[in-house]
Amino acid sequence: MSYRHTYSILSLETLKYIKYRMGKKVDQNGKARIRLLKVQFQTSSQAKELIMNAKKLKGNSNYQKVFIRRSMTESELSEESKKAEAMQNRIEELKIENPQKKYVIYAGKICEKQLDGSKPVPVRNGPLNINFTGGNAEPMDASKF
Repeated sequence: MSYRHTYSILSLETLKYIKYRMGKKVDQNGKARIRLLKVQFQTSSQAKELIMNAKKLKGNSNYQKVFIRRSMTESELSEESKKAEAMQNRIEELKIENPQKKYVIYAGKICEKQLDGSKPVPVRNGPLNINFTGGNAEPMDASKF
């Protein structure tokens, strides 16, 4: 599986980039480990284009274990980790309240998984779904327009 093949699946033009493997090659037991690959592009627009097209990899069986995300600082990673942990804890609470339902984190929100395989639906009035523009949305103030 080559990088050029990946770019063709993502419908990207040939990009100039620098790639780095991150982390140690072996773990504490001397066993080889999978390492992150950092790819640095010439322009931010190239990186944004790649991230926007990343969903195209999901349908390809060769890329089931490939995840693409933007570069984050240590504090951003820490904040994301705390947020994900809080959401997982809330999902455990919801499972106790509604054992017949399945919950997932989708697009940064706690959602109810749909049995028909369609897009998950955000849980309304969930304390961690503050940005959801439905049940938790604040009424619009007409004076601000």
